[in-house]
Amino acid sequence: MKHSIKHWKKEVLWHTSHRVITHEQQRRFRDARIAENPELSEQIKQREVMRDDLLALNNEVTDTIDHYLDTVLENRLKQKHSDNDFVYLVRRTMNHFCAHIKHDYQKSAATVPDILYVQAFQHEYDFVQQGINAGYINQSIAGVLYTEINQAQLLQLQQFQETEEMALIEA
Repeated sequence: MKHSIKHWKKEVLWHTSHRVITHEQQRRFRDARIAENPELSEQIKQREVMRDDLLALNNEVTDTIDHYLDTVLENRLKQKHSDNDFVYLVRRTMNHFCAHIKHDYQKSAATVPDILYVQAFQHEYDFVQQGINAGYINQSIAGVLYTEINQAQLLQLQQFQETEEMALIEA
């Protein structure tokens, strides 16, 4: 907790000193930073090209896998094999894998407002407290749950920071 308070203090000081608080101010800050630093602009272009190449490769791999599995399944059906579960398992596994890659490198990420994360963590704290009050969660378990919630909150905070830093770099 002490670490997160220090962190938020630094965040507030940085944002107020740079006058970057609202999304519009963040956009202007990014634009100014890119205008001042041509290397940054080049890095952003290189990342966009790499992202597009990875998405194209992912699509090509997905198409190849689908074509191959369709052929395997068609041949097995012609040979009157009825047990084709492994083909479906491989297709589902590979589609899941390729969907993760596509999600990670998509051009526009779906954003979840920070306030929803704050509310979710508050609901988790409330649930544990209600469990303690009702007697179905003991203190030792509650301590473990609070630790888990705190760690998840810290991880989410770090992801917010990484996303914000990447947005500053990419924009």
